[in-house]
Amino acid sequence: MHENDPGAPTDADLPARVRWSSGFVGRHPHLRAIHDILSGDTSPAVLMITGRPGIGKSSLVAKYAHIHRKAYPGGIFWTGPFRQHPPEDFLSRFHLDLARVATEKFGLDVRGTSLTRLRQVVADHLSTTRALVVVDDLPPDLPPSVLDQLLIPSGQVATMLTSRVEKPTWWASSMELGGLTPHESLELFSAAKASMAGRNTETVLRFTERCSGLPCVLHSAAKAIGDGLEVRALDSRPHEVATTVRAELRGLDPATLAVLHVAAALAPVPVPTRLISEVLGLAAEPPMPPFTDIADGGWQVHDAARAVLRKDPARLATFAFQAEPIVLDWLAHDRGDRRDFLIQHAEAVAEWPVPHRVRLLRPTADAYEVWGDLAAAGEIRAGILTIRPDDPEDLVAAARVELGCGLQTEAVRHAGKAAELADTDRRVRLRAKLIAARALDELGRYSEAEHEFWDAHSPSAGEDIADEEGFRLVLATAVAYRLRGRPADAATLLEPVVDDPRREFAEIVLKAKLEWARALHLTGQPWKARAVADEVVAAYRTAGRGWHLDCVEAQTVHAEAVLELDLAELRPAAPSWEWSAGALRELMAGYAEDQGRDHPLTLAAAVRADRALLAHGQPRRALAALIATERTIGRVLEVDHPLRCRARHGMALAHGMLREFERQADLLDSILEPQIRLLGVCHPETIETHLDLAIALVLSGRETGDREVALVETAERGLAGTGGSVAKLSAKVMTANWVARLPKPVLSMIVTHDRNP
Repeated sequence: MHENDPGAPTDADLPARVRWSSGFVGRHPHLRAIHDILSGDTSPAVLMITGRPGIGKSSLVAKYAHIHRKAYPGGIFWTGPFRQHPPEDFLSRFHLDLARVATEKFGLDVRGTSLTRLRQVVADHLSTTRALVVVDDLPPDLPPSVLDQLLIPSGQVATMLTSRVEKPTWWASSMELGGLTPHESLELFSAAKASMAGRNTETVLRFTERCSGLPCVLHSAAKAIGDGLEVRALDSRPHEVATTVRAELRGLDPATLAVLHVAAALAPVPVPTRLISEVLGLAAEPPMPPFTDIADGGWQVHDAARAVLRKDPARLATFAFQAEPIVLDWLAHDRGDRRDFLIQHAEAVAEWPVPHRVRLLRPTADAYEVWGDLAAAGEIRAGILTIRPDDPEDLVAAARVELGCGLQTEAVRHAGKAAELADTDRRVRLRAKLIAARALDELGRYSEAEHEFWDAHSPSAGEDIADEEGFRLVLATAVAYRLRGRPADAATLLEPVVDDPRREFAEIVLKAKLEWARALHLTGQPWKARAVADEVVAAYRTAGRGWHLDCVEAQTVHAEAVLELDLAELRPAAPSWEWSAGALRELMAGYAEDQGRDHPLTLAAAVRADRALLAHGQPRRALAALIATERTIGRVLEVDHPLRCRARHGMALAHGMLREFERQADLLDSILEPQIRLLGVCHPETIETHLDLAIALVLSGRETGDREVALVETAERGLAGTGGSVAKLSAKVMTANWVARLPKPVLSMIVTHDRNP
């Protein structure tokens, strides 16, 4: 059982929805059941509250959180509502909201942090203190697999979700919420100062039965009673939600109704009261209207009222038109309000026929890009291009995001179009050409990139750099050198710029330092690479951003250098595979004890140790070990990291030794594109993958249209780019050339004979 901690959060630390819960009655059995589930020994502690709209799901969660706040000294964190978003956009919105929580509650700079890593960052800050996370109003039709991407991976964190789905198929415990009981409805009307004697009690119970105990209808009726309506009038009062809301809206004065209309024209998330005042031209904050709750970030209009108000789109469009210049002004200036909600309001206004839709959408796309959600940024950028397809700056921005998403072909197309349209704007044209060149490089199309950009615009070592754009060009050029198998040129270019003291370029200088460390390692200077990578790690940790992807990548470069130096000290004069496997296992165990099992140094040693088993003729054992290591690498490093590709290459070799050539070819094919993009065509590991894939395709008997020959030819060109200095690869090129060019009948006979028992 989780015990209550005396260090409970103060009311000021609680979400507004939790602080403000007036008018709540009953639900005592539900409140007890919730606490029993969330405070039990089950881990993770997760509960989904389900029920129809207006049944009181969010109110129940808020009341529970307020009553049991002492049980969660680590804090209560409210995210959402999310129902308005399509399922495919939900994780992006949750990512943005969780980033806001990390920034506001922990003071963390989590820009550029993926959702997976962000969840781990939050978990690290809640590893010793019990906390509650609320994910309010999930969209319908979410797949069950989404749940695992919402939970904070800490046994100290309980999670409550609300959803309108009546019978969710998710693995989490669920509680379906029904209407208020007769006793609870009487309690509600008593609180409204209605006399519950005699016939009044019977009238309230009849009304409760007619409306199925729906809280929003009962609250509206109780308020009317409190305002002087006779209880007997309930027999003729509407009991449907929409009818009740319409009747109450008709009774509001125009000023109050205008407040609700502004909120309904915007996104269904809290609206800052100052924003409403500015849209309506009010000098002071308007009174809080009915059908609203106080939430962090402003007033939250009830879904039932919002649904009725949006039945009159022509009227709402006039308020959206009024809101557009105000929202644009708020986007341009930090007003200290919830920017994640403001972005959603901008998107909502852009859905109306307003004149400046693109100006509303651009900051939205920029925000997602800054927070590292490139997929969401890409969708918005695509929407902008449907509105304005020929704006060079919009095309450049779209190409930049596409490049980050791994959509190199689309990036080349949009960047090329931007360069054509930006004839008179040299700065935009160069940006476009640089993005196109980088995309072509990631596709391995080096000659095209050189013709389009690098031949004319590559900076020279020691050139003065005036601004951040210059830093980015130097960094991109260094990457281009490395991808072409010229790490020494990359190191020479970067060395003069990596110690630039100008603080405004700190982020890009760190990226340049990381690239310098990579180049140093590839040029046979592991001791220097280790020192530079260590500086990058220290800088990120000093800034409180040790979880940043570049920091983790710097740890990986540092690990590769350390491993190489340690092996150089241990390696005997005569090579021995038996020594290699044993020594690597010992190193890996030592690294795991000192740094942890998930540290990049441990993982780098694990891949080498696992692959060493192949030389011992133990493919099954090697395959099992590599599969486990590869999964850990995927979890820790997330992306198609070169270390993960190395593990998958070893898995492919194991399948080849087991004569499972189809599976071998599939694995090799899966890592070829990431290796070309991250390492370059001329890197020894990429060359080896080309050759092994060519051989595997031949031995699998697939119809490939001579793809294997093209793979060998690409490997030959890549090897020529390295100066042909890798003797092992030169021999493998000869073997692959011979296999790839065997006549099909001869090859078929050999493969068939080999497969026969």
